[in-house]
Amino acid sequence: MASHSERTSSLSLGFPSEPSLPDTDPPSSPPMVSSPMMPSASEDHGELFNSTASLDSLGPASTAEPCSSPPMHSSPAIAPSSPIEPPSPRFQTEDGAEGTQEKQRILILGATGNQGRGCLRALLASKYRDKYTIGVLVRDSQSASAVALSRALAPAQHESLALAECLSSLGVELVAGDYSSPLSVSWVFGTFQPTTIFFPPILSDDFQRDLLYAQHVISAAAQQSSTTVKKIIVSTALGADRRAEFPGWGKNGEWHPMSSYWQTKAKIEGMVQEARFDSYTILRPGWFLHSLTQRMVGWSYLGWKDTDKIRTIRTKWKRGTRVAWVDAEDVGVVAARVVDDETQGESNKWRNRGVDLAVESITVGELAERMGKVLGEEVRVRYADEPWTWPADDDEQDWETGRTVSDMDPIAISQRWANEFDSSYGVEATRELGLLERLMSVDTFLERNRGLI
Repeated sequence: MASHSERTSSLSLGFPSEPSLPDTDPPSSPPMVSSPMMPSASEDHGELFNSTASLDSLGPASTAEPCSSPPMHSSPAIAPSSPIEPPSPRFQTEDGAEGTQEKQRILILGATGNQGRGCLRALLASKYRDKYTIGVLVRDSQSASAVALSRALAPAQHESLALAECLSSLGVELVAGDYSSPLSVSWVFGTFQPTTIFFPPILSDDFQRDLLYAQHVISAAAQQSSTTVKKIIVSTALGADRRAEFPGWGKNGEWHPMSSYWQTKAKIEGMVQEARFDSYTILRPGWFLHSLTQRMVGWSYLGWKDTDKIRTIRTKWKRGTRVAWVDAEDVGVVAARVVDDETQGESNKWRNRGVDLAVESITVGELAERMGKVLGEEVRVRYADEPWTWPADDDEQDWETGRTVSDMDPIAISQRWANEFDSSYGVEATRELGLLERLMSVDTFLERNRGLI
C-alpha cells in the first residue's frame, strides 16, 4: 500500500460532490465502517519532501492543497497563471530555423504532491532537458503546498518566490486546473497540448469520487490523443494486477475488506489500457516511506506516545510480515526515467506495461531497529496479534489520530492484507529494470528525515 498526503490524507479535501460513476463498486459489497487505504499507492498531494532536501526545511505542516480552493462545478474559469502560447508542432532551433524533431511537452499533474514533485525535479535535472517543454498542473498556486514546492525548487531564496515566478525562472509553465470539472481538465490539455502526461491519482475514502476524477483526466487526455497526447504514465499500487492472488478475494472481490480500494486501482488501470493511447506505462509502488514521518505516521503504525519510556511501534503487522517500501518521490523519478529513455529511443522498454516498484522489503522489527540506529535510542514493537506482550496499562489506540490496531481500523485492515499477501516481489522487479541503485533506500530516507520520524 502506498501513500497519503497528510495525516488527514485527502479525507479533508474540500471538493464539491459529483455524480458517481455507475458500478464503480460492486453493488453487492458489504457496507464498510471506514474504507481501508494503503499508505502507498494513493497520490499524496501534500508537501513532504523526501529526496534532495530534508523534510525539516519545509516549515509547519498544512492540509492538502485543494482545501483552500473554492468549489468549481462546470466552468473552466481557470486561466494559466502566465500566458501560454499554443505550441508549434516543431521546435525552433537557436538560430530560428525549424527543427526536424518534435520537442516533447510533458505535463505533470499533482505537481505539489510527492510523486509529481519527484518527476519535476528529475526532468529539470535530465540531460535531455533541452528537448522538453515542462508544464505542471495545480489547483491553487497560492496554497501552502505550492509555497513548499517553490521553496524546494529554489532553496537559496531568502524569501519564498511565488510558485508561478519560481517555475518561470526554471522554464516551467504553470496551469491551474480542477479534476472535479471535465471542462477544466479538457481546457488544460487543450491549452498546454501535452505529448506526455504523468498522472498520480488522488485517493481518499470516497472511491467513487476518486474514480470520477480519474475518468475526467483520462477521458480528456484520450480526446487529445489523436492530435497531441501520445503517452500517459499513471501510478496505482503494488498488487493491483494480482488481486486474484489475495487470500479471500474470491471471484471478483466483492466481499474482500479492501474491495473498494483495489477495485478503484484496477479500474483506473483499465481506463488507461482501454483509452488507446499510443503508449502507456503504469507504475505500481509499494508502501511509501513518507508514511513513517510524524505527519503521516497514522497511515503505517500508531505514533509515539508521550508516556512511552521507550519509543514503541504498535501495529497489526505480524512479526514475520515483510513490507515493500519505496520513496514516493522516486515514483516520479521513475516516471521521468521513462520519458528520458523514450527520448533516446528506448520506447519498447516501457511501452504498454506495468512496472512494480519497491526498494526494500523488511519486517517491522527490522524497521524499528533501523529507526533506533538513526534516533540513537531503542525502538520496540508491540504486535496486535500478540496481546500477551502488551502491558495491562497500555492502550492500543492513538487518541491523537483516532487510529487503533483493532480489526475494523482502515489501516489495520491494510496491514492485515500485508500479512496475507507478500509484496516482496516488487524489489526484484525493480532490480531487473536496473532501477534499484537509483532509488532511495530505507536507511537513507530515515537518516535524511531523522527529525520527523
